[in-house]
Amino acid sequence: MRPLMLFLLMVLSAFSAKSQTIKTKDGLELGPRRQFVKNCAKSAGEEYVDFNGKNVEFKKICECMADEVIPRITSVELISASQSDDGMTELMMRDDIYPHIEMCVLQNIDDITDLEFDENTLEEGSLSEKAARESCINGMMEGDEDYFTLEQAEVYCDCAINAIREKGYSFSDLMLAEDESSEVFNEVVIPCVVEILADDPSILEEEELNYYTGEVGFENETREVELSTFNDQYKIKLTIGDHAKYYLLDTGASDVLIDQAFAETLMEDGVISEKDRVGSDTYQLADGSMIECPIYLIPEMSSGDVVIRNLEVGVMDEGGFLCGMSFLNSFLDWELDEDRSVLILKN
Repeated sequence: MRPLMLFLLMVLSAFSAKSQTIKTKDGLELGPRRQFVKNCAKSAGEEYVDFNGKNVEFKKICECMADEVIPRITSVELISASQSDDGMTELMMRDDIYPHIEMCVLQNIDDITDLEFDENTLEEGSLSEKAARESCINGMMEGDEDYFTLEQAEVYCDCAINAIREKGYSFSDLMLAEDESSEVFNEVVIPCVVEILADDPSILEEEELNYYTGEVGFENETREVELSTFNDQYKIKLTIGDHAKYYLLDTGASDVLIDQAFAETLMEDGVISEKDRVGSDTYQLADGSMIECPIYLIPEMSSGDVVIRNLEVGVMDEGGFLCGMSFLNSFLDWELDEDRSVLILKN
């Protein structure tokens, strides 16, 4: 068990024994909130606590626990737990209590974008997994629209947690879950949504994905690239520099397109620079309007073991990522195997 959790249990045990805390679930007054927070923070001995390499202000954790944890525990449960050596540990680790303790920590981390999962996070059957599952289900069931049933939410969250655990994603990866070009969206969200909606095609029909509308590194060979499919659309995973994203495969489009934000990222990484700009071209958007976009020469992009060098790519101010005919025409021949969702490339 993490030292942080051990300390929190020790603090709660001390307060329950002295009956000097706040208000329990059944309304028993245990003392003023500020006194709980003061004593809790003082007992820590340090102003900040380390959580997976991140400093978290302990006072904020105490405030959250006063508001979110203690009110979920009855006086009978608290007294009973304080009377045995393992009672308080078992109470705090209970499925309906632990997620709120963990969230008290996570929501008080200033920046979780580079907070990595450790080797025990989301371990099958662990309390962290249970906390993540409950948080996921609650998130899916929130809102005014009844998009999902509880059973669908449970199936989706189990699928997503398994995928996240197997692929080893970090918190920063998960924060890109709504980015339709990101790996986590295409390798976790879409497959798991398809799984829960497979029995209800009408919902899939209502789903909308919004998109604005070289030199090959092998010879005399045929190679296959797996595609992601959703709602009768194919997406291909392309890597430029250290960045893998999913592009909508569109044989009606002339070029590969990326957005301005991604182009700036590639410039910051030194993958491209202004000297790689080779001109501009005009593209038609989904609404029929025409825009002029700069064209950059990408030194290298890959999909699996297929590598293309010096491919021209258009940069739009904003929008989705699109893989058009300039990519496919780089090969001697290509074929789309719809039954297997595979792109067959020949050179």
